[in-house]
Amino acid sequence: MPLDLTATVSTKLFFDQRKEHPLKVKNLTKVNDFLRTVEKLAHKYEGKLSHIDLYDRSDPHLVYEEGNPNFRLYKVSPNGTFINYHDEQNHFWKTTPINEDTVEKVLSMQNNKYSTSQGQLSTPERFVLVPLQKAILENRFLEVVARRAKVNKSYVVFKEHPCSSEKETLEEIVASVKNKSDYTIFAPKDVSIDALIEECHSVWTLNSGVGFTALLRGKTVVTFKGTDYSVFDNKAPSQRDLYQFITWYYDVFSIDIKADNFESRLDQRFDAVFNKGHTIKELYTWK
Repeated sequence: MPLDLTATVSTKLFFDQRKEHPLKVKNLTKVNDFLRTVEKLAHKYEGKLSHIDLYDRSDPHLVYEEGNPNFRLYKVSPNGTFINYHDEQNHFWKTTPINEDTVEKVLSMQNNKYSTSQGQLSTPERFVLVPLQKAILENRFLEVVARRAKVNKSYVVFKEHPCSSEKETLEEIVASVKNKSDYTIFAPKDVSIDALIEECHSVWTLNSGVGFTALLRGKTVVTFKGTDYSVFDNKAPSQRDLYQFITWYYDVFSIDIKADNFESRLDQRFDAVFNKGHTIKELYTWK
């Protein structure tokens, strides 16, 4: 029987949100392009493909998620393991020889999930940037960071998410953080995230795509949840390590849906998992 695709679209809300938001609607086209290609290949394989939101741990199973922050770099992985990194997987990239063409291609991409604003904010000489995601839900994290800033007298800039909803205004976010002080700065959504990344000392995040963008620029990125870029032990990477990781991420791990070889790369991934039963190590070690 063909590939089970019943769980490839997470929810109706997933699409409705993109249709209604000017920053998200352009990404809907990429989702549809991905799913159309999947449907072309589905008759060749037995197993299941799911969106990460609907992963049910059946086997054999591939899970996909849109790239973050670069929406075109899709993650298609067995059993969602790109979300739950473990030590061995963190080191797969270290065997990858640097591909200068790949590095140049990735660094020249628009590595932001949404179109960026150009507003400016007067910032301290040294500060930690904390990009907000679902700020009301991550209030405990914000409290800890704000308390640390207050105690250590070190500045932190909380950046409002570009797609924050009417239910999560910046005013409400500010009011919800009880430990704010003169060392706590809140940047509204119209402030340039690129400028803040450039100016900050480091980025602290749960798992925001801003962390990946900052990493590509050689910044120290501290993550508090599992991500597919938490590989440098919360330290700024050397240029060599960063270029190795970029090469691995693009050439081995992710699948670029705008590349000429997108369909063949996806077909190879399906074949490796559903026909050949490749392990995570076999799948993600450079050959």
